[in-house]
Amino acid sequence: MNNSAKNSDSFENESYVTCFEEPELDYTKIIVLSVMGILTLFGNALTFTAIIARKGKVSRMYFFLIHLSLADILTAFFSLLTEIIWTMTSPEFYGGGLLCSIIKVLQMVGPYLSSFLLCVTAIDRYQAICRPLENCFWNPTKSKIMVCIAWLLAFLCSLPQYFLFDTATEYFCSDNKEFQRCKVDFQTSFVSATNYILFYSCANFFFPLLLLTFLYTYICRGIWRSARSATDYRRRRSHENLQLQDLQNIPAIGECQLIVTFNNKNETRSAPRKHSTDNISRAKIRSVKLTLCVIITYILCSAPFIIGQIIVHFGSPEVRSYLESKLDVLLWLMTLNSVTNPWIYLLFNQNLLLSLKLRFLNSESPRNVSKNGAVAFEGNLPDTSL
Repeated sequence: MNNSAKNSDSFENESYVTCFEEPELDYTKIIVLSVMGILTLFGNALTFTAIIARKGKVSRMYFFLIHLSLADILTAFFSLLTEIIWTMTSPEFYGGGLLCSIIKVLQMVGPYLSSFLLCVTAIDRYQAICRPLENCFWNPTKSKIMVCIAWLLAFLCSLPQYFLFDTATEYFCSDNKEFQRCKVDFQTSFVSATNYILFYSCANFFFPLLLLTFLYTYICRGIWRSARSATDYRRRRSHENLQLQDLQNIPAIGECQLIVTFNNKNETRSAPRKHSTDNISRAKIRSVKLTLCVIITYILCSAPFIIGQIIVHFGSPEVRSYLESKLDVLLWLMTLNSVTNPWIYLLFNQNLLLSLKLRFLNSESPRNVSKNGAVAFEGNLPDTSL
């Protein structure tokens, strides 16, 4: 909180008593957080609408997008909305100790869940692109289990907040009036400030970032190799005039061995997967762009607060005094990730954008809408988002 506080000369129960000046209402913070909350809810509502408007079977990718949107909505309600109310009543808290602990838990569920779901989505994309044969045996149940694990881990990682935060009696400096404040006291908690800061930084940022970087590096490399393999295959067909037999019967998943005739000899050659020869360059560019946007946005929104918090705790007193007043702003910069996520999904997923167009502009035509109500796109654009 941006409250004016100072340590008094009194000493009570071996702890310093802090008194607070009567604060002025921070209109700038209220307006900024309100705009962020509205954009978050509006963007994720569009994502939900676009997925529902497709009227087809919900794919694994869209299943993950739904839960990512739910994580962003949780952030809007339990992080942004509660902080707006908190700012209006700061530094007093009127909800009691139980509500203080519950709100602090719910404030962390959204950011944790968003990080873990990005990891789950990356694992699924890695499975689909880099392990296509194993992907044949990947059923929807496994995806649901991974999402359930992400939700469970998010609540478990947020649970320490319940035991750390409680209401405490504070005083106004002007009239010595008592009030209740929701705060953390590491001197009496079960964990030290150092250990909790390291746990939070690793669980919410560093471990997910390492996993995302590792998986998306392999995803991009796999797409690049598939594109190069398809190009080499077409070049061999053109230069060697291979006579491929029954090309239409090639399985679409995995690699198959073709017996071809070349220079009057039977040779065994490996044909690339069907999806490796159709629109692979478009899929590669879209995946690379989306990968860079997701990871860079994630770093830009989360890294300032995580690094700033570590510096404040472990840094020199001069640096600590400078950054300590900025942590409040950096903390809510993290929620900006929930604002940008739905717009990134819509920007790089043409299927969702066209679904919104059909839903709101009623521009469907027999060529663009299939019999089952799903949108038909020319070129069979692959779903490689995230």
